[in-house]
Amino acid sequence: MAWRHIDSWGPAADELRLDIDGPVLIELPTGRVPVDLWLKNFGGAKGTLIVTDYEVIAPFSKAIIAAGFAYSVFEAGESRLSREAVLDLLRDWTWTGPTKSRPAWLDETP
Repeated sequence: MAWRHIDSWGPAADELRLDIDGPVLIELPTGRVPVDLWLKNFGGAKGTLIVTDYEVIAPFSKAIIAAGFAYSVFEAGESRLSREAVLDLLRDWTWTGPTKSRPAWLDETP
């Protein structure tokens, strides 16, 4: 089985109960854009789209932002992100989901 970007989030995503999906096609008014991972409730109002190649989303970057998403570009590797690495990313991207659903672990001291 080919390594997928979603795999790098692995156990940390499970432990933190993150709402992630991928790979997935996101429907935009300007077309469908393939993303490696869609992290909901963080970054933009509709979440953060994660890709490994900016050129894939470059033609859609303005439409992505206009639709309420944020996006991030970074490499997927044959390793899993640690819980601490995921927490650092999530704190930077901030919670955008429903206030009543905000995870308590976001307020833990690093």
